This record gives sequence, C-alpha cells and structure tokens, in this order.
Amino acid sequence: MQMFPGWLLLLGWYGVISAYCFLTYAIDQRAAVRRQYRISERRLLLLSLLGGWPGAWLAHRLLRHKIAKQSFQRRFSWVLFLHLMLISVLWLVLLAGNVCDGMFPGIC
Repeated sequence: MQMFPGWLLLLGWYGVISAYCFLTYAIDQRAAVRRQYRISERRLLLLSLLGGWPGAWLAHRLLRHKIAKQSFQRRFSWVLFLHLMLISVLWLVLLAGNVCDGMFPGIC
C-alpha cells in the first residue's frame, strides 16, 4: 500500500489556508472602507503564520491592504522569513532522502 505523499498534503494545506487568509484580508479591507468592526492584526498575522502567507502576500499586492503600516509589514516579513526557512529545511531534508538511510521514517 502506497502512502499519500506528505508534500501533497502540505501543498493542499497551504492552498486552503491561503485562500482563507486572502478572504479574511478582503473582509477586513471592506470593513476598513466602511468604518465597521475590523479583524485584528494579530489574527491576520496568525493566519499568515499558520501557512496563509501566500494569500496574505497576494492580498497585500492585489488589494493593497496593510501595506502602509510599517509595524505590520515588519511582523509579516518575519512570518514570511520563518516560512521560507521552514520550506528550505524541508526541501533539504527531502533532497537528502537517499542519504539518511531511514533516519527519519516517513520523510526519507
């Protein structure tokens, strides 16, 4: 029996949480224009940290939401940096799969 590839599950997670994050940014943008109840920056950053950073990045570019606030952009940059480091480490582990000789079951 062949296992479901973990990278496909991870890619699916990033897709779903990114779409949700983009939608959340869009809702917050609309609320900002209408001067209604806003979604907290903490929640937006948490969604990004959970893997929604591609959707957040797209919202920054397409909706031009949260681009003027430097403190938010600085924190978002850290979230992006952490995810890029995580992806880099996972990629290196997967590339080293032939070398690790079962050291990491399920990964190698």
